Amino acid sequence: MSDEISRREPPHDDFAEQALIAGLLERPALLPEVLAICDAADFYRERHRAIFAAICRLDAAGEPVDGVTLIDALRRAGELEIAGGEKSLVELLTATFDVPAHCAAHARVVRELALRRALALDAARIAAAALDGEGDSDELVARADAALAALRERQIRPRPTTADLVHAVLATLDDQTAESVATGFRDLDRSLSGGFRRGELVILAAPTSRGKSALALNVATRIARAGGRAMFFSLEMREAELARRLVFCEAQIDFGAAVEGLTPAQHERLMFAANELSRIRLRIEYRTPLRPSLLRAIVKQQAREWGGCDLVVCDYIGLMQADGRHERREREVASITRDLKLLAGELDCAVIACAQLNREIARRDNGAPRLSDLRDSGAIEQDADIVLFIHHPSEAEPEDALLIIAKARRGPLMTVPLRWRGSMTRFEDYIRLH
Repeated sequence: MSDEISRREPPHDDFAEQALIAGLLERPALLPEVLAICDAADFYRERHRAIFAAICRLDAAGEPVDGVTLIDALRRAGELEIAGGEKSLVELLTATFDVPAHCAAHARVVRELALRRALALDAARIAAAALDGEGDSDELVARADAALAALRERQIRPRPTTADLVHAVLATLDDQTAESVATGFRDLDRSLSGGFRRGELVILAAPTSRGKSALALNVATRIARAGGRAMFFSLEMREAELARRLVFCEAQIDFGAAVEGLTPAQHERLMFAANELSRIRLRIEYRTPLRPSLLRAIVKQQAREWGGCDLVVCDYIGLMQADGRHERREREVASITRDLKLLAGELDCAVIACAQLNREIARRDNGAPRLSDLRDSGAIEQDADIVLFIHHPSEAEPEDALLIIAKARRGPLMTVPLRWRGSMTRFEDYIRLH
């Protein structure tokens, strides 16, 4: 069967491609409408790709688009022979087509067949990888899911009108909970006008061992306890250690108590916390190596079971691997953050990605982090909707912590005080005494 498929010519329609080009030459004003549907890469024939690209260049340069200018543009680009030569172009220009009335319809045919070819190519690559023993089944399923997601992004969707957009804004004003994902931390939610937003990428950064994993897990737990759905992916700690942290944190019992021996009351509190946690929709998973494609596949599967997802936490970016190969780590991290941002939009959830800060901040007078302290790539800052830094300003008072909002696309930059209880790996709202 696979040999039969490989011998078949990929789906295409020469007539639709030729008719579309002829229609644009007769009425170049239709080009913007066509470009909203397809582009040069969607044409199957190389000559048609070259001709369409030349038409686009002429239009972008403000030059007239007709047979004479097209032949000249192709000649100047050294693509006249690729396009079939002058004689072939004249035949195309003089051919009779039912144009330009059906330009948009022809463009949709071209686009549809391009998507079918891409689907067939992706399927063939995944089939070859499976037959050749490349990677494990989880990785292959993730690659297939990522390929399908990329194709879905290329599909033509109805564009919302201005009326649709403004009415959607009014709807979110009436129901802020539909758009917000409340973190459960009073001052942080107030500072962010209700919490994180669906589709946002949140970077939570701190130096090593300063509580970024703890805070991310605290937020995920609070969201799940409030009825939400949260997933926490760790690339450092295994599930058993994370579960231990989680139970002691919820029971508000020091880890040292387990070593010294639990009292009956403490044991009862731990049992109660474990029972409560078993009822919430919080998935904790240790995964390494973890690539965005595998992350997407796991989250989408869980979201189907839950009926959606509100928060995904990745702890942390520095240990993730990008899909594909990258010569430099900066480019790999840029690819990871871009994929995490796309995942947030695709699943309509907030994504928290933990990140490490450079050690140089320890040499600074107050040790307060800056955006330039983010390790590996400036793309982390660029792709993030929100950047949060954990800062402990005084070693003498380690329980005092500050959550610095260093970047917020939709709100002010400010500092939120928190209380850090390290023996329980627990952050709490700062209680003011007056």
